[in-house]
Amino acid sequence: MVVDIELPDPTVLIKLHGMFMVIAWILCWSLGASVARYFKKTWVTERYFGGEAWFLYHRLYMFFTWLLTCCGFILIFIDLDGFYEHTHAIVGIITFVLCFLQPIFGAINPHHKAKKLFRLWHVLSGNVTYVLAITNMFLAVGLESAKLKTSLYGWLGGAVAFNVLIHATFLVRNPWANMLMF
Repeated sequence: MVVDIELPDPTVLIKLHGMFMVIAWILCWSLGASVARYFKKTWVTERYFGGEAWFLYHRLYMFFTWLLTCCGFILIFIDLDGFYEHTHAIVGIITFVLCFLQPIFGAINPHHKAKKLFRLWHVLSGNVTYVLAITNMFLAVGLESAKLKTSLYGWLGGAVAFNVLIHATFLVRNPWANMLMF
């Protein structure tokens, strides 16, 4: 049985898709990655549920990144009734697949020589996924169906610049943070 629901605003699913993706990648992912990168070696005395505090927050932020990305992906497929050939859609599918697999990469925790390799893969694939997600947001602004103002380029650029500034500040305070990630 198929139920056809009339929405008061036909663009509501597109708007929800965009909002979920922005919250997921600009807010949740940025916080989750920052906690793991800059607090992994320093925030170890505080423990929650038997684990280090930084790890709880990292998992929590990344879970919301994953959940919002999955919800946004489902919403846009409902709205468009399938695949739409555009660079934004292609990059979006790649981003979704990498995001969906990321918790699996993070959960693989071998207790042998390959442990550092798995961590490196988790970090690199996470960062590649983030770059794809942010790039895709810029691609979305140019989509005619999204009906977005070009001023969003500035807002997105500002959010990215703010993220870079935060990372630069942490790196100045702790220049070894990159080496301590693994």
